[in-house]
Amino acid sequence: MVERALQSNGQNFGTDGTLESVYAYAVDTQTMIPAHEARTGDVLFFDTTEAGTGCGSHAGVVDSVRPGGSLGFREYRGGKHLRSVVAPNDPRRRRDSSGRIVNTYLRTMTRDDPAGTRYTAAEMLCRVVRIR
Repeated sequence: MVERALQSNGQNFGTDGTLESVYAYAVDTQTMIPAHEARTGDVLFFDTTEAGTGCGSHAGVVDSVRPGGSLGFREYRGGKHLRSVVAPNDPRRRRDSSGRIVNTYLRTMTRDDPAGTRYTAAEMLCRVVRIR
């Protein structure tokens, strides 16, 4: 999905198709921006590793910007294309006052999770890339 987004904006590159290589290409050649400047078409990279040391282990493409700064994004996870949301300025909040989801869970909670385990998209958001 991310590779297609890059190519649809005229990026011609050769990678092995893995997310890791697409992430490396994006970091080396595209513009990193603060999350509050994200707009439709920007690429979000997440660190979904337990250790929190794997930026680029998951990605999505911004498809909407909500009032208040939440970002709607398309992602591929668990064998499915999904539409999710991230609120970069409110990483621990799951829903807003009207019950609407503002942060998608990227990790399932389990009983044995250690303190400090990250679950929401905002907790795992590590880079935002503007495709030139």
